[in-house]
Amino acid sequence: TADVGDDPETLALMRRAGCKLLFVGLETIDQANLDAVHKGQRADSYPRRIRAIHDAGIRIAAFFILGFDGATPETPARLSRFIVRHGIATRRA
Repeated sequence: TADVGDDPETLALMRRAGCKLLFVGLETIDQANLDAVHKGQRADSYPRRIRAIHDAGIRIAAFFILGFDGATPETPARLSRFIVRHGIATRRA
């Protein structure tokens, strides 16, 4: 999970072991949707964790789910902006 972004020691070991890309299921950037599916994650923690993973020299490929009950016509555009803003799978680590 993105929780690894809270563990600098594990990130350093992963990078030292040759990890260059981490596949992470973020599911959604909407906290209400995370709560509805009982994920126990905080969407507001994603930017900090993503930054820590990038700072460790590891790129992120994130998986998201579109179509939650709380989705709106704006949801794909918001998600796209989030992906670009945080350099998911595009940032050179």
